[in-house]
Amino acid sequence: MIGEKLNSDVEVVAIGGTALVLRDLKPSTIDVDIATLSNDDFEKVIEAAYASGYRELWKASWVRVTNEVPIDIFPRRVGEYLIGGSMVKRSRELFFKLSRLTLNVLHPQDILLLKSLMGRETKDFEDMKTIIKCASINWRDVIAEVKWQLDNGGSTRIVLELGYWLEHFKQREKLGVPEWTINELWLLLQKL
Repeated sequence: MIGEKLNSDVEVVAIGGTALVLRDLKPSTIDVDIATLSNDDFEKVIEAAYASGYRELWKASWVRVTNEVPIDIFPRRVGEYLIGGSMVKRSRELFFKLSRLTLNVLHPQDILLLKSLMGRETKDFEDMKTIIKCASINWRDVIAEVKWQLDNGGSTRIVLELGYWLEHFKQREKLGVPEWTINELWLLLQKL
């Protein structure tokens, strides 16, 4: 419905639980989470949501609108995590065309990075565990994305948080996280 109200083509990325559901890694989610690729597209999507009958529930650095299902709309950044670079290219591997709105779906390894920064222990812990167990992860791309985040103004916390979680999953959960990946993150942390 939002795509029909847009005046021009807009590309967004499904993130978080929404992306996990669309990639068949999770059965359901309580809301829809999307990120735009520019502030201009953010404004366009918000206007189209209002024109589609959605009403604003929350507005800060992002907006929550609702009709029947809440939609959280983020402009290029989700908290301290930037949406851009190779992550967008990977998200274009799975997409849905909804009139003038193209909904790309964040790749599982990028969801892992995003969730490592969110800090909602139980929900994100289980999602990260599922991604490591069930999704195909290119660990070199994970390290490259961390470096991209650091080079483009993303939070330095990503190194510490992702390193903590990967070490936890390797040591305590006995999941297949390569040791070199954790070591590379700790080396990055030392350089900060």
